[in-house]
Amino acid sequence: MRSAPGSLRLALCRAACALLATGTALAGVGAPQHAPGPVRRAAAPSRDRALTPGSSDRSRTLALPSDYRIGALLPPGGAEHGFCTAGVVASPHHNLLVTAAHCVYDGPDRDYRTGLSFSPGDSTGHGPAGLWWAERTVVDAGWMSRADPDLDVAFVIMSPRDGRNIQDMVGGNPIAFGRAAGPVGLIGYPTGADTPHSCVNRVHQLDEHQLWIYCPDFTSGTSGSPWLADAGTATGGSGTLIGVLGGHEHGGATADVSYSSYFGPDIAALYYRAVAAS
Repeated sequence: MRSAPGSLRLALCRAACALLATGTALAGVGAPQHAPGPVRRAAAPSRDRALTPGSSDRSRTLALPSDYRIGALLPPGGAEHGFCTAGVVASPHHNLLVTAAHCVYDGPDRDYRTGLSFSPGDSTGHGPAGLWWAERTVVDAGWMSRADPDLDVAFVIMSPRDGRNIQDMVGGNPIAFGRAAGPVGLIGYPTGADTPHSCVNRVHQLDEHQLWIYCPDFTSGTSGSPWLADAGTATGGSGTLIGVLGGHEHGGATADVSYSSYFGPDIAALYYRAVAAS
């Protein structure tokens, strides 16, 4: 059973309706690549839906270009490079990242990783946007209990800095549910690299819960890399979010074929949970 319990679905529906009532518009895919662990990276809706919560990208002056919407997740302790990749996703409160669940809830103790930070447009924490600190992480109960690869998605609530939220600085990419075909751009930060690795190719469905794409050289550190549709042939960090590198085999057993959990109803419910918690 992959859908939320009835009471949760009702609560999520009410949350969605509340967002719509305030003017939020409904609008709107490997191998893990994270350093700890293995080398590899760290029912569908009837129609395509994308969420473009708020209108911050149109109503505010952003301090940095869209390249900075994607960056490295860094562990506590001042590591020189990140262990996973994450991206800023548009949300009403302007404070959400998206990444793979195995990046933030994993390890021998099967618990949340704490003390994480995000380096926008950079892998070292020394970029123009500096470091932003994670406040809380939201993953699905199915991932927590059994590491379900179909639920390998996490939303990270970020703390503000100097009175501004992360989306106010770099903007956020809208999220879409129910998209499983067409060209997408991937951008990730391999561990030890100072610059991101990118690729544009067509996405395919492995089954009803998993997507895959051929993109060479997405190695350790690129788990959580956003899959961006509607970006044409560009990979500048702007597009519609339809997946993150993760899912099957923690994103893939080789560096050339990558996977993502399909963004269906369960991931939509998870997104609304994160919005409500933020």
